Amino acid sequence: MAKLVKTQVMLAVCLVFAVEQYSVAANAIERNCILPLKPDWSFFSPLIFSLDGTLISTESVSDEAEDITLAVGDEVLLSCAPNYFREFSSEKVLRAKCKKDKTLVVDGQDKNFISELFCEARSIEEIIVPVRGCPSNARSIEYGYTNPVNSRSYILGEACYDVKRGQTLFVHTKIRSGTNTVEALALKTANNAEYFRREHPTSRYKVELNKALNINDHAERFKGVFGNKNIPKIEARRYVNEDLLTHKQYQSVLKLAWNYQIVKDLSLLENFDNLVDDIADLDAKEVEIYTGAHGVLSLKDKNNHNVDVYLKENRFPVPKFHWTVVRSESRAVAFAVFNKAQLTD
Repeated sequence: MAKLVKTQVMLAVCLVFAVEQYSVAANAIERNCILPLKPDWSFFSPLIFSLDGTLISTESVSDEAEDITLAVGDEVLLSCAPNYFREFSSEKVLRAKCKKDKTLVVDGQDKNFISELFCEARSIEEIIVPVRGCPSNARSIEYGYTNPVNSRSYILGEACYDVKRGQTLFVHTKIRSGTNTVEALALKTANNAEYFRREHPTSRYKVELNKALNINDHAERFKGVFGNKNIPKIEARRYVNEDLLTHKQYQSVLKLAWNYQIVKDLSLLENFDNLVDDIADLDAKEVEIYTGAHGVLSLKDKNNHNVDVYLKENRFPVPKFHWTVVRSESRAVAFAVFNKAQLTD
């Protein structure tokens, strides 16, 4: 009987100890700062750096993580440069300390990361500059950011798009490096903290593109051309999607206007997704891609005549095909994905 009582006491002690350990662990996890990189599509997250200027990664959490985890007391730099914070309108860079959850301490005051520490504009900026291969009647840009500690600017990629026609001609970016350092994953770097303080594209093109992609608007127009039963299903995807981003903090790239590609029946373009997956999985020291669109898709209208498909009158064409060139060191291979299953021309 005494042995049974002793065993029960030991079990009770172990249970209490386990509960206490669980409680301590739970409290520790609860108190960590979890900073979401994209709580919603309208959120402009600052870039988050350690005090030594290292862009903090999410890879230590999981490959799918879309937030930054900080321990209580960790200090970081939040950067909107070359833009400013919405709540701190004269500040481009803030020093912050993790308190708990989504609360950071800035200048001695508690601030919610989502509602009080967002940028007035994206932290990945784009500037209008000449880009090799882009015709003079098109707009050429570089995009990237500036490190607030070493004052170096990192150009992540470049793009060329025809604003008048409404079509991206090409995008050029690096997606892989053997070292995977920030420097190696940039197309180039500049020892200039003011590099991205030049002329920026306005938001007008993006607004016009979003209107053109409105399903109700173009579907109604297509009814008169193709009839009620043959309205083409038009969607949008990205040239550089999340799988091709070289850092989880580069979410702003997904919002840039030239990064939208217009496709017909996305569900039929399985080869497109397979191509992106294969590129993302390449085992190579260094990989760059050039990708873009070409031509205008032609379909039969309700009178059996060939008509070119535009989302607006002679603007925002549905491309005949999308192309991608993958380059690794001295080798390159090209792919084309057409916007319809059967070709008639």
